[in-house]
Amino acid sequence: MCRKIIFPICALIVLVISNAQADTNTISRYVPQAQQVGSGRLTLLFWNVYDATLYAPKAQWSAHEPYALSISYLREIKGAEIAKTSAEAIRDLGFSDEEILDDWYGSMLRIFPDVDESTTLIGVRNDKGETIFYNNDQIAGTITDPAFADWFFGIWLNEKTQKPELRKKLLGLQAR
Repeated sequence: MCRKIIFPICALIVLVISNAQADTNTISRYVPQAQQVGSGRLTLLFWNVYDATLYAPKAQWSAHEPYALSISYLREIKGAEIAKTSAEAIRDLGFSDEEILDDWYGSMLRIFPDVDESTTLIGVRNDKGETIFYNNDQIAGTITDPAFADWFFGIWLNEKTQKPELRKKLLGLQAR
């Protein structure tokens, strides 16, 4: 009986540790001296949607330096819905060039996979301002427009975000 309980718990711990190590390896490729700045959970109504963690050099985030945002999903969501919600959030931040937003939306549709409880997506802003996306430590795609990085990561990090409490947690501005 004890083995039936302990083995699944140990397997889960090993899986979590190996996923965290893979995330750290991916992030370290682009973010020198990457350390966690902050983390938080997005909950809508009473549904937990994802856990997000922001990494930056020496845990000091700057919008113009490399950084990474890791999102571990806690429920199933279609990639098309993630792309649509992202485009709407960018528009809500004040981006008004619909032609460029349509291009970005098309790119996000191609890049964002359907996710579930085992999916971690990582978005990296590299030193060129490009956005590189990873799906469970596998490259999913790149958007080279530096303006995209500012607006996309602004969904979480811009002062005008629709989720100000999550922003504070990610930036380490309040207790987790």
